[in-house]
Amino acid sequence: MISAELNNPSSVKVIGSGLEIIRVRALLNKYSKDWQVSNHGADCLVFDLAALVNLPESAISSLDCSPDLVGAIAQERASIAQHLAAVSNIPALLSGEGRVDREIQLASTLKPYQSAAVLAITQPHLRGACLFDEQGTGKTLMAISAFATMRQEGGVDAAVVIAPKTLLSVWKKEFKTFTGTEFTVVEVTGTPQARLSLIYQKGDVHLISYESNVSDLVLTESLFSGRNTMLIVDESHLAKNPGAKRTQALTSLRNFATKALILCGTPAPNHAIDLVSQFNLADGGITFQGFHGKKGDENLFNEIANRIESNGPLIRRTKDEVLSDLADKNFEIVLCDLTGRQKNLFDDAKSELVLFLQRLDQSTFKRNLATYFQKRAALVQISISPALIGDWDFDSGKYQKLTEIVDQTLATQDGSKLIIWASYTKAIDHAASIVAKWNPVILDGRSGDTSNRQEIIRRFQEDPECRILIGNPAAAGAGITLTAASTAIYLNAPTQAAQYMQSIDRNHRIGQAAKVVNYIMLVSKGTLDLTDTQRLSAKQEAQSSLLGDVEIVNKQLRDAILELQNV
Repeated sequence: MISAELNNPSSVKVIGSGLEIIRVRALLNKYSKDWQVSNHGADCLVFDLAALVNLPESAISSLDCSPDLVGAIAQERASIAQHLAAVSNIPALLSGEGRVDREIQLASTLKPYQSAAVLAITQPHLRGACLFDEQGTGKTLMAISAFATMRQEGGVDAAVVIAPKTLLSVWKKEFKTFTGTEFTVVEVTGTPQARLSLIYQKGDVHLISYESNVSDLVLTESLFSGRNTMLIVDESHLAKNPGAKRTQALTSLRNFATKALILCGTPAPNHAIDLVSQFNLADGGITFQGFHGKKGDENLFNEIANRIESNGPLIRRTKDEVLSDLADKNFEIVLCDLTGRQKNLFDDAKSELVLFLQRLDQSTFKRNLATYFQKRAALVQISISPALIGDWDFDSGKYQKLTEIVDQTLATQDGSKLIIWASYTKAIDHAASIVAKWNPVILDGRSGDTSNRQEIIRRFQEDPECRILIGNPAAAGAGITLTAASTAIYLNAPTQAAQYMQSIDRNHRIGQAAKVVNYIMLVSKGTLDLTDTQRLSAKQEAQSSLLGDVEIVNKQLRDAILELQNV
């Protein structure tokens, strides 16, 4: 005889014969996804309560559920209905049409669009939300206000913030800036022993890196025990892969969290399916319940977009929508000639790559992808300068053009500043040497700059003698403000779209005083540069389409590319 009962408030235990357990497995697989918590043998199964909630009544009745489980199912269904009602109310709240008789914390600090988002996030029955506003709109402040509001109302007692390691100090600084000493904020860093001590340190907010959350998961979970804890995940595109350890660790925390707030300005830099895990963290799997899609499926984009539009707790505004007084963005592609030696080296490397590919078929190509990407990267590096791949001088068309643009920009605009973005250490170091008269600072993630990261940023933002910051988008493209610069120059197109999109908005955000921010992509003629730039533009537009971004009227990267089609 099969029987089902509550194992704990969030899981169910089913007991029966081996054949009966097999039947239950088949039933759950039909209606649910990722339902299994643990297998206790051939005659016992333990799984999430949420898996039963989605079964039809006839299937549930066949399990001979205990009275407390029947009540739990009814309660969970009612809770989901309340959550979905709150989701449907988000658009009205964001537009200012929703009627809410509530006070929010830090209201005097917030802009109207930020207050609207906080009201939407803090709806009592909303299980969580994806705050995917474009970079530079103040998502950190909105998250802090949302936590402070729910704490004031008694909805949550504490918060755990999971973020990239380099952003933990930013979160700590922002909490202090906006809330003073109201909350005890603990930054969990250091050795394993130090982190252990810090996790057990009494605090209202604990700041933990993605990596530490994986290695210290059991300790992090203890922060959710015995209290209503809010989970905040920053730069959530880092948790887009459901099979990654960091995503699985966050999913474990989500099971214990009272509420979740998922933050990212570039949540789908590569593919629509990147959004699924992030929404699962926000609402515990409600939006994508029963979703089995995978890359390559026909109509996958439309299915994901439709699910988000129907039930997704999404908040997404671009700066064009909410910051009407912010600077326009202007993109320009500057073509650079390869020098004689540079062109010879490029042609030789290109021929070598062509011969390498001609010796492969599709199956052997897959086995040699690492070699292919290495040889392809060499072409990109030569396009910047031959010195990046060997013992050559740094003479190149890009550095000649870089020097020209920098001198023209900084000499003719008193006090102006600019950013130079590059992906390679040698390229960054040589750029620093040729613009040395402008007192540049470097922020590229090498050992030595992580400990004084904030000082580097402060000097660039505040020191009038420091006119240039040279950065790697992989290390300096997220979570920092570089609004002292109104121009950014790219020596090469970043390989990851998320890093590129993040880098654009380091200086196009609240605090930018210029009327126009210029982005200049240096492209070597006859190389892979334009192809790489087109790839970034396509991914940027795909994400905008998926998230329903409004049409941007000022000049975009795609416009700069189109200008070259007839050149």
